[in-house]
Amino acid sequence: MARKTIGISAVLIAIGVWVALLPPQQAPSVQAEQAAAPPAATTATANLTGSDLTQHPLTLAYQAYTDFQQHSRRFFDNADRLDEQERQAQLRQLLAGTNQYEQAGKLVPIEALTLKLAMLRYTSASDEDYKSKAKSLIDQYQHVSDAREQAWLANPEPQFVEYKRQENDIVKEVMAMTVIPDGLSRDEYLRQRLERARIATMGAGGNGP
Repeated sequence: MARKTIGISAVLIAIGVWVALLPPQQAPSVQAEQAAAPPAATTATANLTGSDLTQHPLTLAYQAYTDFQQHSRRFFDNADRLDEQERQAQLRQLLAGTNQYEQAGKLVPIEALTLKLAMLRYTSASDEDYKSKAKSLIDQYQHVSDAREQAWLANPEPQFVEYKRQENDIVKEVMAMTVIPDGLSRDEYLRQRLERARIATMGAGGNGP
């Protein structure tokens, strides 16, 4: 039976072609909240109040993730005004947070990749250096996602199949746009569209290979 979904590889290739055409100063810059939804309210916290609620592990985890979102926005808003030492220190912190939330499933791979491509702007010495690093990063994600996807598609959930179909269509549409709505950057508009599709098909906690 013909395969019903286009893998993340096609998405990464599309982004790779886009990035290869951009100099570092036009690399993705994430300026809004990251895609994963905050932890859902549960019966474990529903009846807690005061210090019991504020010190509950779920509350602390939510606050940590909110801090990560705010740090992301502040960094990309102010990175060009930071001195090099402070910029690199914040980059290391942001990269650590991105890896942490990607591993926890709060950032899907393509969302984490978009953040990391944005960070490359500040660690690249030239246009060619940026393109080389971006290609290596995209190749890395493509290799890992190909392996995961092959295993996952052996028994795919219908919701994931539908999301992957939408993901491929959305990337093609956004990459072809000449005007991005609402004054957003292309990467932020893409992130928002992918987030909405993922939540609509798989729920706030949905995460594929």
